[in-house]
Amino acid sequence: PRVCAAPLEPQERQAAREGLFDPAALAREDAAHAWQALKRLGGEAFKAGLLWPADAAYALALSEGGRVVPDAEAAVIASNRA
Repeated sequence: PRVCAAPLEPQERQAAREGLFDPAALAREDAAHAWQALKRLGGEAFKAGLLWPADAAYALALSEGGRVVPDAEAAVIASNRA
């Protein structure tokens, strides 16, 4: 196999690095992971009959996820809280 020593020019490499580790992008990714994990936790708590913890997890999913929660998922979470 052939391996390139530097597939990207220095400016391109810097732009790629900034795109990957941009603070705003990292914040969006963190929020996305948070709401998904909290939604999953709420579902598990609900299945175990723990209604108040389930409701708290769902509320946190919506607040921590913020604008990254898709509308359809936010509607499902809201209906689960009802």
